[in-house]
Amino acid sequence: MAACTFTSTYPTVCQVCLPEEWSPEESEQCLSRTILQLDWDNPLSIALLFFLASCVLMTSSSAIILLLNLSTPVAKSAGGRTCLLMLAALTAAAMSSLCHFGRPSPLACILKQPLFIFSFTVCLACITVHCAPGRLHF
Repeated sequence: MAACTFTSTYPTVCQVCLPEEWSPEESEQCLSRTILQLDWDNPLSIALLFFLASCVLMTSSSAIILLLNLSTPVAKSAGGRTCLLMLAALTAAAMSSLCHFGRPSPLACILKQPLFIFSFTVCLACITVHCAPGRLHF
């Protein structure tokens, strides 16, 4: 819905702002929107991407080690396939942060929160199943 401003000459007539503009409440003018974005080459972005790569590398290497030793008693006591699902969900939750970099796009805005919420919920569900008494083994 476009913002509506009221002109002082015609107080009952609403002047609609352009899509790239906005209007404060009870204002008589349209203001340009400013887009705040986290550029890929920003030093903070580089540090965050380095941290993201480290997290993905740690979860992926843990998943590979667990997958190679899935039949051992240690891997079974860690949760086995449930632990693999949890590591995959953690990786997806970390990857959802990529939607915050660069110019905002409609797809990134739609995906970033549901992707994180879904994957983090799966991770918490795996922890709950693993810690529950009389837990299920998959």
